[in-house]
Amino acid sequence: NHVNPVYGANGLCDRQQSSDVTGVLSTTGVLLCQQEIPLPATKAAIDAAARAEVVVVLDPAPVRQVPDGFYDSVTVLTPNQGEASTMSGIEVTDAVSARSAASAIRNLGTETVIVTLGDQGAWVESYGISELLDPFDVPVVASVAAGDAFNGGLGVGIASGMDLLDAAWLGMASGAICVSRDGAQEAMGSKTEVLALMDSKIK
Repeated sequence: NHVNPVYGANGLCDRQQSSDVTGVLSTTGVLLCQQEIPLPATKAAIDAAARAEVVVVLDPAPVRQVPDGFYDSVTVLTPNQGEASTMSGIEVTDAVSARSAASAIRNLGTETVIVTLGDQGAWVESYGISELLDPFDVPVVASVAAGDAFNGGLGVGIASGMDLLDAAWLGMASGAICVSRDGAQEAMGSKTEVLALMDSKIK
């Protein structure tokens, strides 16, 4: 798929706007971020969440040069194949290379790396976990919002108290439903649909 971003007002986000999230962090389970706003604003939000002991999930899209220590307070980093290749310097083509890339990316300071691999599933690399999650078998119509769906499902899973692997499975199910439909936001599955697909995989 091809996406032409026009960031508009996103490019004007600053630390002050990011600091506004601190008022709600006490009732927040997960902070979900990406890299489409200026990095100082993203970093301010990440650090505020870390101080509040809130889990931070960061989708490193689009990939950018970041300052040293940028990922230190990130709990889970979720690059796709291309992003993981760029960040690690290792071409990611399969589970073996995804594992190598994830290990290299963890050295940037983050606790957990999940490399999404499209129709090959997802590689999860964390403390005591180094595992490939097999993909759901669904017809692929469009992949434009697959990463957003995955991260949304992952975040909901973590905020709901799931362990890392179950939360990743929820993200996978969310992404699978999304790619089986045309569009972006309108392709997202309902909670009932996502849980039903997840349950079918576990059974």
